[in-house]
Amino acid sequence: MIAFLCNKSRITLPVLTWRVALLSCAIGVVPMVALAQTATNAPVQLGVPSPSQSTGGDAGPDQPDYNPGGVTSTPLPPLPRQMPDQQVPGQQVPGANGESISNAAPADAGNVTTTGQAPGLIDDRQGGLGTGLWQGSSAVKLTALLPQLPAPVSEPALRDLQLRLLLTQAAGPSAAAGIDSLVPLRADRLHVMGFDDEALQLAQQRGVPGVVSDPREAVDRLWISDDKDGACKQVQAQVADEQSIEAYWRRALVYCQILQGETDRASIGLDLLREQAAGDPQTKDFITVASVLLGDTKAQGIKKPIANPDPLLAAMMKQAKLPGAAASASVRPTGVALTAAIARDGSKPLLERIQAAETAFAFGLISADELAALYQQVKAAAADTELAGADTPEHRARLYQRAQQGQMPESRLQWVTQALRDARARGDYFSAVALYAPLLAQMTPNPSLAQFAPEVARALFAAGNTDRAGFWLNLATGPGSNPQTARDAAGLRLLGRIAGLYGSRDAGTDPVADWRQASGASEAAGERLYGILAGLGDSVAGRDATSFAGGNRDIAAAAQAGRRGETVLLALIALNANGKKLAQADSAALAQSLGGLTAVGLQQDARRIGTEAAILAGL
Repeated sequence: MIAFLCNKSRITLPVLTWRVALLSCAIGVVPMVALAQTATNAPVQLGVPSPSQSTGGDAGPDQPDYNPGGVTSTPLPPLPRQMPDQQVPGQQVPGANGESISNAAPADAGNVTTTGQAPGLIDDRQGGLGTGLWQGSSAVKLTALLPQLPAPVSEPALRDLQLRLLLTQAAGPSAAAGIDSLVPLRADRLHVMGFDDEALQLAQQRGVPGVVSDPREAVDRLWISDDKDGACKQVQAQVADEQSIEAYWRRALVYCQILQGETDRASIGLDLLREQAAGDPQTKDFITVASVLLGDTKAQGIKKPIANPDPLLAAMMKQAKLPGAAASASVRPTGVALTAAIARDGSKPLLERIQAAETAFAFGLISADELAALYQQVKAAAADTELAGADTPEHRARLYQRAQQGQMPESRLQWVTQALRDARARGDYFSAVALYAPLLAQMTPNPSLAQFAPEVARALFAAGNTDRAGFWLNLATGPGSNPQTARDAAGLRLLGRIAGLYGSRDAGTDPVADWRQASGASEAAGERLYGILAGLGDSVAGRDATSFAGGNRDIAAAAQAGRRGETVLLALIALNANGKKLAQADSAALAQSLGGLTAVGLQQDARRIGTEAAILAGL
């Protein structure tokens, strides 16, 4: 999504600098690329794309840097320019409890023109979902739904759509007098997803004070603004009912006691901290400054400068008139955003930074380049035998190094496919695809690489590089393929169909049944695939919209009425029902959600989500 905001670090930038960066991007410094591939409605014979077709990174029509999307775009991938999907007039899409709805005349939710600047950070040119996104929906219903959005989100298609939903410049249905009740809820979800700076910008854009979920962050903001009374009130409220107090709150409480003249209690608290300070530089620095404030130590006696104080310590240093008090200009990240900060902290051990970077990358908070740079710092394997060990961060780093250094396609693909298989086994497949897809896009399929073709085709489908994946699919299913490759072929053909590379649709064929027979997959996995296909308007073996009773009736109602924002909200929530992730979404939820997205003109988002769900189901 947005190379977001001029490729600047969202975690480390001071607020003012970040606002300038955001403004620069808003006036057109960063060009946006398209995501959507326009799907044709007529069946297309599966085969090698014609020379006139785009192959992945090649330019598409009217788009010099055409990008079909996919997980390669993390973090905050280049937001798509919303392109109208070609749909069959009157196409039936899943409704709730067995009924179906038609998209013959979808509401023009993405093209409503409003006056003034609506709250949000991206417009339609940058992949926004339309200024009329929230119109027609009940404000009460939206305020109940927004807090239910899952966060953080590791599935790239779901994360990208959710970010676009939250960042789109669009006023809430009851916005009046400059007050929009949806803005703080949107900012809160961004914060929990780890996008703290975006959350802050959205809140400040509309003058919404204190949009902070984490109590420590709220107190840190008060220290920075020099509101000691406000900070201490919140500190006391935080520790009042706590049986076990974290180190930060212990330190904050001692400082508040000092400020309030309760020196005896502060001294006792400081003594307790001294007993627990071993191995904690932050607490040791706190004790040093607190001792100055209590008069136990003279400021001139501090020989070692205190570097990079957090907001609490910076406030204490300012109170004690110590140098370096202004060193902390921003709030310490919390939650999942902290993983990005740790990854970028050069003072941390390399292994700790890599582990944090892998987590941050999975949630879209750092770029592939940042993770790769950390991988490159690991000592290289002396021999190939060292690459057969346990799946650890060092092991993953060495695999990446070998894949980067491989001179011959066979050697490079050996390491890439091993990394992809390992990632799939540990449940981190889409992150690995995002990291390795650029390498795969450089590979040219040829018969000598047939053994790698299934894994490469799957990864390229996941990356949104559908046409190039088709080349590898042809290689995997062509003459001379080995028995294992032949077993993979049924699943890969079905995955290609879901991703948008349609094969012939002969009457009476059932690709899901073919895949189950070839792979031995479970009935539950097959049902999920039927649901995905039905949601995309692709009826298989009579399994259309009317086949999936249950689900959420509200998705169909919102989609039929053209309430795009509400439809997306309901779909995202349904696909994460009861905290279960996309891998556990049932057939009804998939059919309802993907069908609703298709009905409101978001067919390409539906297809991306369907592709990822299909891979998680076993394709």
